[in-house]
Amino acid sequence: MAIIKYRGDTAPATAGRGMAPMRPTPARATPARVVQGQSDTDAGASDDTFTIGGVNFGSSGSGGGAAAGTAATINTTYKVAADKATAARNRRQATYIRQILGLAPGASPTAGAYDQSITDLLGKVNTEETRQLCDVRNLYGTVGTGGVKGTGLRGDVQTAYGTATGQVTAGYDALRTWLQNNAPRAYANAPIATATPVDNALAAYQRAQGVSSAPVDAQVAAMNVAAGGGAANYNNLLNVLRAAETSGQTSRLAEEQMSRLGAGNALTAAQTAALANLATQQATAESGVRGQFGQTRLAAEQARIQRRQQLEDALRALVGY
Repeated sequence: MAIIKYRGDTAPATAGRGMAPMRPTPARATPARVVQGQSDTDAGASDDTFTIGGVNFGSSGSGGGAAAGTAATINTTYKVAADKATAARNRRQATYIRQILGLAPGASPTAGAYDQSITDLLGKVNTEETRQLCDVRNLYGTVGTGGVKGTGLRGDVQTAYGTATGQVTAGYDALRTWLQNNAPRAYANAPIATATPVDNALAAYQRAQGVSSAPVDAQVAAMNVAAGGGAANYNNLLNVLRAAETSGQTSRLAEEQMSRLGAGNALTAAQTAALANLATQQATAESGVRGQFGQTRLAAEQARIQRRQQLEDALRALVGY
């Protein structure tokens, strides 16, 4: 409870007694109150000066000047404290940014491991690129050698080529066997002609009777000559026909061999073209994979540069370099 002191004559009378008349103090008509905990230091000063907690506040007279000086001191003290707080905050932020950049305390931004997330992303990109390239290579596969079966699409082409080659070989083998077993033998099996001499019975009888057979011998000789010549001519013709027959069979066998060779060459050419087409497709697919992930890597590197630049700019703004 505040203790109120009065200036002037005596204090009020006690209870039950009348109060003596008060005479006002010449200096003040209203008694001054002193609140406990507050010093009454306004004597000789204007009414708008007061003191709280040992600090004088005022707006006029000598008391007002003191308050203005104190306020300036307070403002200066607050500014210094605020500057220190800002500097401390800047140091903490700079330390944090240096940690992100992987820099030692007080070091300037030259290198660091601030971009671990981008590094991790690039690692995943590289892993995925390797996996997809491996999938492409496995898809197209390899051509088997030394009795080892091929893999992937190339192995399928090689298997198809082997199957087709086997079928072609079997077909031409069957054709050759049939040609050999069914060779034309019409003229080869034909018998040759043998001339039979002609004997004139009349001439023999005449000779037996002692009569000359000269008149008929010439005719018999001419008949024998004619018969021999006819047989020879037939045999000659038969030989010509036999040779033509043999030549035709040889030609058919040669045609079979040429056709077999042509079919094999066509299959080889088809296999070569298919493998070349697969090689082109594989190169295109691998180029597409590399291009896709190359763009991703480029975007990540650009983000890395941009992020580092932002951190470096922020650090320079904090520390002044």
